[in-house]
Amino acid sequence: MKNNGNVNRTALLIRCTAEQAAQIRDSAHGERRTLSAYVVNAIMSRIGNREKVRQHLASRFNANATGKAA
Repeated sequence: MKNNGNVNRTALLIRCTAEQAAQIRDSAHGERRTLSAYVVNAIMSRIGNREKVRQHLASRFNANATGKAA
């Protein structure tokens, strides 16, 4: 990748309908974010939520395995 003193960039292809694309653009505009910032924020938020659920389920599984109440 050519770098003229700028940060390297990576392209991300996201498949969605025209309606979904319009909704994403509108949401990004409503949050006063660039489209890329909106998408990155949405992805990171969902990763965080998924990790919280995973940790919760793991703690419940471990509590059940040891006979302790969670």
